[in-house]
Amino acid sequence: MSVASETGLPEGAELMSDGSGRVRYPLRYPISFKVGGVDQKLEEIIVRRKNFEDNLTIKAMTNEVDIGFTLFMRLTGIEEPIARKLDDVDQMAFGQIVESFTKPGPKMPMSAPVT
Repeated sequence: MSVASETGLPEGAELMSDGSGRVRYPLRYPISFKVGGVDQKLEEIIVRRKNFEDNLTIKAMTNEVDIGFTLFMRLTGIEEPIARKLDDVDQMAFGQIVESFTKPGPKMPMSAPVT
């Protein structure tokens, strides 16, 4: 069984070893864009865990696409014009990463023991 299947993460994603709970995911379809006329490429994203402020931001939203898009921008720090170019396969992987944060599974290395 692969680490990805044990954690609920998509293939290629990895929990960062710094104890932050963030996940690094290499995009299957990197995003090309320009900044100041210079070609750039986004090849991976780092996704942080969702918090109460994120939940308060999306609480009034009813459309799943709007919710996912808003969470994507908040949890990755990627700005809207670039986020709009994210491929559907990578969108699904992002959703899988967010879901993995709340699924029961192995404890993070820095977690305190349950008493």
